[in-house]
Amino acid sequence: YSHLAEALIGRDGAIDDALKALEEGGDVLGRTEFVRRMLSGQSPWGNKMLLLDVFAEEIEELDLDSLTLEQSIYYLILRAEQYWRLGDKDLAKAPAETLLELAGRNVAPYGRQVGLAYAYLGQGREAVQYLAVPPEQINTNARTYQHFVVMEAYGQVLLGNQDAAFERLDHALSVPGPISIETILASPLWLELQSNSKFQSLINKYGD
Repeated sequence: YSHLAEALIGRDGAIDDALKALEEGGDVLGRTEFVRRMLSGQSPWGNKMLLLDVFAEEIEELDLDSLTLEQSIYYLILRAEQYWRLGDKDLAKAPAETLLELAGRNVAPYGRQVGLAYAYLGQGREAVQYLAVPPEQINTNARTYQHFVVMEAYGQVLLGNQDAAFERLDHALSVPGPISIETILASPLWLELQSNSKFQSLINKYGD
């Protein structure tokens, strides 16, 4: 269901159909169980963010103590984003700080999530340290490379660096991968960029 949602958005920006696919997954597995499974590393980061549009109540009711470390890391990103979208940046800091405490010294598996946590906290230098994607990493795995660059771009959005965000989005869209301009247009992550003239430039460059 997660990959189906990703495909529907990447193909033609069918966000409503993608959300219905996720809801169907919740109907089949049980809504809370579906959220738990989506919090694993197997589901792309962008798809996890879509959970906020469909399973907000289940996310709020989850007990952190009932989750694995991996699930907790992703859950705390969702909680920070949930507060961020409500316009309460101060409340977004609490889950971000908890994430950093949980990750502790075991940062390697969760470096990009740690980077986003620092971005929610407004700590730009630390955020960039963990989110920056070396160009040569594309030779290792093109699919994850594109996802990682998009995560870096969103970190720049959180930090208020729109020019840097556009530069990273432009680069992400220029390389092979499942993320398309339709994905960017459909996602609520990029709403505050849409009033910037560079957003239309991206559409003109990568649209049909």
